[in-house]
Amino acid sequence: MQSCEKCHTRFKWSEIYNSNWMLGDKNGTITCRECGTKHHIKENSKLLRMLIIIPLVMICYKFTEQLTDKSFLFYALFIFITICMYMIVATVFPLFLKFQPEKTIRK
Repeated sequence: MQSCEKCHTRFKWSEIYNSNWMLGDKNGTITCRECGTKHHIKENSKLLRMLIIIPLVMICYKFTEQLTDKSFLFYALFIFITICMYMIVATVFPLFLKFQPEKTIRK
C-alpha cells in the first residue's frame, strides 16, 4: 500500500478503492487524512486498469460461449461470471495502484 509522500501516512485500502473507481474525490484523487495533500492516480496505473478490465470481459465472454449456446442462459451466465471476476479484480487491484502528489503532475 502506498503512503503520502509528504507525511508518510499510509492510505487505507478503502480510500484507494474509492479513488480507483471514482467514488470518493473526483478524478481519482486521494486526500491525505493527516496533511491534506492531494494525490492522483498515475497514468500507468490507469492504463493497467484498462489492460486488466478489457481482456477480463473478453475472457468471460469466451468462457461463457463454451458453456452454452446464445440463449438467455448465455447472457445471464456471462453477466454473472463477469461480475464475479470483476469483484475479485476490484478487491486486489488497489494494492497495485500508484499515486503521485498534486504538485508533481504536469499540465
